[in-house]
Amino acid sequence: DDPAWNDLVPSTEGGDGGLITVRHTGEPHRRPWRLEGSTTHVLATGESVWVPDTSAPSRFGPYPDLAAQGIRSFAIVPLRAGGRILGRLGFNFTRGGDLDAGEREAMELFAAHAAAALERARFLHEQAGRVAAEAAVRARDELMAVASHDVKNPLTVIKGTADNLLRQLRDGRVERVGERRGER
Repeated sequence: DDPAWNDLVPSTEGGDGGLITVRHTGEPHRRPWRLEGSTTHVLATGESVWVPDTSAPSRFGPYPDLAAQGIRSFAIVPLRAGGRILGRLGFNFTRGGDLDAGEREAMELFAAHAAAALERARFLHEQAGRVAAEAAVRARDELMAVASHDVKNPLTVIKGTADNLLRQLRDGRVERVGERRGER
């Protein structure tokens, strides 16, 4: 009996047509899914799926692999936030049979709270990215201001020296390079 199968964890579609589940241990678990399966239905329609008997034929199953692992029934509930489906939450049970209205309501409520938490985490992650980008722009602007100031001072000295040399050259107080005094 694998206790990880009883986890209440969010899942999302994997790029290779699989279901990626993050268990309470933090380890991802990947398994293939059927295009006509229950997870696809939940993600496409936003409707919850309740399977009271994993060994019996149903709209999406049977599920012999789950039954072999001791999972007698399961529920898949969409994680809905901001008018979109973020993923799904799966509940596995070692007892068979239908779920009562209170159990279904509790799972829907839990999924709503999980989706809200995921949406807040996404928002905070995006906000942290914006804050980091703004900090990078401020740091760049400060660097440019310091560099401009640091470059401006020596350039002012060089320009002043060059202007002074040009005046002396015009006034004949300085020899041109390669010229000797008196040979113009």
